[in-house]
Amino acid sequence: MARAPEPAPEDDGPENQSAPEIKAMLKRARAKPVSCAAGLDSSGQGLLLLAHNRGAKALAARLRKENEEAKLILWGTARVDMNEDPKTVLFALNKQPGSLRRVLKKTLKGTGYTNAEYDSGASGDDDE
Repeated sequence: MARAPEPAPEDDGPENQSAPEIKAMLKRARAKPVSCAAGLDSSGQGLLLLAHNRGAKALAARLRKENEEAKLILWGTARVDMNEDPKTVLFALNKQPGSLRRVLKKTLKGTGYTNAEYDSGASGDDDE
């Protein structure tokens, strides 16, 4: 099986993962939650980074570094519950996402996942 692409820590590429990269990481999230950092840039566009072998706080720091004018950056985990709804991504973040939930739904467009929900039953504190 092919390995899911990871965000490179030293690259100067885009501040957001592409839809195929997000899709690959969310495929991994079916079996085990992956670390995530999500936020809003200065223009209100959604930002999302996912990784299975990096801590959520490290992803949030990278997102903050690449988007110095970001309004909001949250960190935690993302998972897909195949039994409940295989098209919904459940985000367990360090704070309530508020309007970020609607923006994350737009960010997931093109990945095959159609909905983003805040998982209030889990804590977003699972970090290294």
